[in-house]
Amino acid sequence: MEKGRYILYGIGGEAERFLYQNQDILNRIAFCIDRNDKKEFYNLDVYKLDAVNVCDSLGTHLILVAAGNIDVYREIKQCLVERGLEEWKDFIWSQTFRRKVVVINANCHGIAVEWYLRQSADFCNNYVIYPIPAVHMNKEGEIEAGLLEHTDVYIHQDIRMENKAGYKLSDEYVRSFLPQRVIDICIPNFVGMGRWMFPAQGDLEKVIKMDGGGVIYVLYRDAVLDEAAAMFHSYDEIKEYWLNYKYDAEQMDHMFLNCMQKLKEREKNWDIEIYDYIMGNYRTIPCFTDASHPSKYVMKFVCRQIAQILGLNDINDENYEPNMGLNVPIMNSVLKYYKLNFQLPCENRKEYLGKWAVSEPDDYIKAYLWWYHQMQTDAVKN
Repeated sequence: MEKGRYILYGIGGEAERFLYQNQDILNRIAFCIDRNDKKEFYNLDVYKLDAVNVCDSLGTHLILVAAGNIDVYREIKQCLVERGLEEWKDFIWSQTFRRKVVVINANCHGIAVEWYLRQSADFCNNYVIYPIPAVHMNKEGEIEAGLLEHTDVYIHQDIRMENKAGYKLSDEYVRSFLPQRVIDICIPNFVGMGRWMFPAQGDLEKVIKMDGGGVIYVLYRDAVLDEAAAMFHSYDEIKEYWLNYKYDAEQMDHMFLNCMQKLKEREKNWDIEIYDYIMGNYRTIPCFTDASHPSKYVMKFVCRQIAQILGLNDINDENYEPNMGLNVPIMNSVLKYYKLNFQLPCENRKEYLGKWAVSEPDDYIKAYLWWYHQMQTDAVKN
């Protein structure tokens, strides 16, 4: 979106960066708005938002809000909306200026896609990812219609009408606001698809709230370790039970076939192909880090297809590390039954809440017994 004249909102570091990247519009900026007392910025007058001449110009000039992050932008956006202005018509986030807007509507898989795309200079120069909450963290249960109407690339998972997040985040609802020109990319949702590799994994019950408001996800429930902890009292006995635990062959076959059938069926709704890759490589490449998160190898295969759709060919993904999931070690019986002989390293946990792991699965078992059973082992004694 471009107009004949602009107002630059903000004169900090983001404004410096923006003007450096868009030097040709400097003589088309009428003035700047900022809350500090500085009177001039690049020979442009600086005013407070409530100055008389600013109020007279609102709605006639496009305001470019130079905010370094989305939270700051949203604060300024609220002030402008309260003055009767409309986003995309009267003002925009400066990072969307002359760039195509990308919206990623997905769970944590979407974050891994974002990290991959940001490795491309072509992507960073021509696109901007407009931040929205992950599907499972979207408290509003919707994406603003104005944003969707100005979206150039929509990357999303196959979100059905009936879903836990709500109808307004579904594909059917969202697509009703997208412009015809949009590039619509439906990516895989791997939740539950790795169940066959981690049959003991349960729900994520151990979550620690931090002082700053964030949370740390520690470990998933482990049915075999819970069973062992109820039967034995020594660490060695518990460890031996977990290491040698065997599932019924019929149960193992059912889990694998069920996961693969779901994957193949759901792939019909995706723009990314992954079923053949997993079926052809699951014995030599670790495909999942836990029951619901793909490994870096699978995500790399997915993201390469997204990059191809967008015409990006400048990504060196050799060191791509999305670090998805909680990286649960694979049980010996699972490795043997499925004949898993990985030629590439698994993504093992490096630490458990600040305590660095030395070996897997030893550190995993010790950490689990502490967090879920308050069982002290030699590894956690002071």
